[in-house]
Amino acid sequence: MAQEITYKNIEVTNIEELLRHYRKNDFSSPYRSTIPLIELFFRNGAELEKIIPEYKSYTCTFEYKLPVVHGKGFPYCSDLMIYNEENVFCIEAKRSEPVCQNVIAWLYEEKVENRKLVLSGWLELINAKCGTQLEWKDVKKFPYQLIHRFASACKIGQNMAARNIHLFYFFFGSDEETVGYYKKSLSELSELTDKTIEIRTVVFKIEETESFNALEKQWDIRSGKLDLSDDVIQLLIEQKCISVFMDELWYYTLPNAHSRKTFDKVIDIENINEFWNFIKTYQNFSPMGIQSGCLDYYEDLFSKIEDCIIIYKKYGQKLCFVNCDEDSIPKDQKFDVWVFNTNMSEDFFKKDYQKEVNEIEELVQKFNIETCCWNTPSDYSFKTKQAADLIYVLKKLEPPITAD
Repeated sequence: MAQEITYKNIEVTNIEELLRHYRKNDFSSPYRSTIPLIELFFRNGAELEKIIPEYKSYTCTFEYKLPVVHGKGFPYCSDLMIYNEENVFCIEAKRSEPVCQNVIAWLYEEKVENRKLVLSGWLELINAKCGTQLEWKDVKKFPYQLIHRFASACKIGQNMAARNIHLFYFFFGSDEETVGYYKKSLSELSELTDKTIEIRTVVFKIEETESFNALEKQWDIRSGKLDLSDDVIQLLIEQKCISVFMDELWYYTLPNAHSRKTFDKVIDIENINEFWNFIKTYQNFSPMGIQSGCLDYYEDLFSKIEDCIIIYKKYGQKLCFVNCDEDSIPKDQKFDVWVFNTNMSEDFFKKDYQKEVNEIEELVQKFNIETCCWNTPSDYSFKTKQAADLIYVLKKLEPPITAD
C-alpha cells in the first residue's frame, strides 16, 4: 500500500507541499517542535521506523483535527496521526515550549460552563474506549492538552475499528524537568484508564547544522522578538536544519498480546532465515525495549530459542544478559555465537570494522566460543536505537563426551 500524507484533510506529496499548508508563523521560532518532527518524518525515517515499523505504508496526517464533541470551540489538532485499519499512533511533539496548563487552570481561564462541556466531550470519547467513568475532577491535575490527545487517539481508533491504539510523546532535545513532568502525567493517566491505550515517551537527540544554530542564536539574542519563519522554512527545504536520533524509549503499557504472532515449534537458530523471520515478528525486540522494562513481553520469544543465551552491549560497555544471570553460566560451557549488527550501513561497517572485531574478541575470551557466525550489513540487522549496539545469541553446545 502506498503511503498517503495529508495536512489536515489536504493531500501532499513532499515536504515543500506540506510546508506551504502550515501557517507561516508556525515557523517563526527555530525552537518549534514541528521542525524536528518534520525532519524525523521526511529525512530521518530510519529512526521513526524503529518506533513504528513500516510507517511508510500508513496514512499519515499532520495537524490531525478533532472537532469538539460538546460545547463550542474550534477543532483541536494533534501534531501527527499515523494510522491504518489495525493500528493508530497519535503523536505529540515537544521541544522547548513550556509545560501546558493543567485542566483546572484551563477550565477557569474563561467561560467555565462551555469549557466543562468541551472537556466532557473528550472524557466521553475516553470512557467509551477504556470502559471508565472519568469526570473532570478525576483529570483536573493533568495537562489539558494531554486529555485532548488521548481522546483523539480513542476517537480515530473507534472510527477505524483499529485493534491497537497508541499515544506517543516525542521529546526533541527537551530538558529533563519537562520530560519528567510528562512521564509522570502519562504514567498516572495510563493507570487511571486501566492501561487500555499503549503509551510511550520517546526522547530524541538533535544535531543542528551551523546555519540552523545561527538562527537559534539570533532568536536567543533578541529574546524571541523577531520572525525567522522565512529562514527556517528555507533551511527545511534545503535540508540544512537538524538531524534527529532516538535516545530513549519508555513504555507505560506493554503491547497487546494479540498483536504478536506465536510459534508452536522451537526455532532453529542455525537456519538463519527461519530464525530471522521469527525475530521480525516481534517488532519491538531491541536492547532499548529490554531496558524499558519489557522483559515479560519477550518471555515467549526466548522460550522458543532453545538452549540460547541472549546478550546485548554497546561498544566499550559491559555485557548485558537478557534471559539469564551471568553467574548462572557454567565456566566449562561451550557455545557457538551469532553476532547481529544494528542499523549499520556498509560505510559504517567498513569504518568501524576493527572496533567490532575487538568487541567480538573480548566476547570470545570471556566464553568458550567454538564458532563465531557474524553478519555483515544485510537484512539481518536489528533495529535498535544506536548503530553502536550489538546483539549476541550464544547457542549452548553439548558438553564433550569423554572416554571412560
